Amino acid sequence: MTMIAKKTSGVKPGAYDSTIVGVYDLGLQYSEKFKSESPKCLLLFELVSDSEMPSTIHKFYTLTLSEKGKLRPDIEILLGRKLSPDEDKGFAMRKLLGLKAHLQIIDDDGKSKIASIIKIPANKPVPVSLPLIFFDMDAGRPIPQATPEYVTKIIKRSTEFKKGWPPQVQEEDNGPEPEDTDENGFALDGSELEPY
Repeated sequence: MTMIAKKTSGVKPGAYDSTIVGVYDLGLQYSEKFKSESPKCLLLFELVSDSEMPSTIHKFYTLTLSEKGKLRPDIEILLGRKLSPDEDKGFAMRKLLGLKAHLQIIDDDGKSKIASIIKIPANKPVPVSLPLIFFDMDAGRPIPQATPEYVTKIIKRSTEFKKGWPPQVQEEDNGPEPEDTDENGFALDGSELEPY
């Protein structure tokens, strides 16, 4: 038999139930095509499959609720409703974490691609084995350790990261210690206090 190399897709084309296990802020990403930068985000879906290892697929978005964008229609599909007037002013992306979706995946020139998303009823069980991760660059926290390596690499390409993100968080000054404790926070009478 002859050995033949072919383009392969990470996930076989087909229909999958899934759960959103990651909502990632990718920061400002530069586009060579448009010669500009824009805020991007990524949704990571864990797929229900026969594989022993968890299978995932992701979808990139420009972080905008514009009617022309791809994010808004997908949010509305996942919620099963139109955005409320308050959500229309600014949608908390954290609300997507843990939502279930039925995905149609196609092979797009050797790469797996989400062709469509359909909301799954909340009462339908969809097993999840990966941790749920929400990452917002504005929070100033480090990239979670369970973040896939390719997502970490994308975040590190962001304008914010190149400019020294994450910001150094300064500790708050809580003022002097209460007089009834020593410099370690212990009561002067020898009994232990709760740590601050």
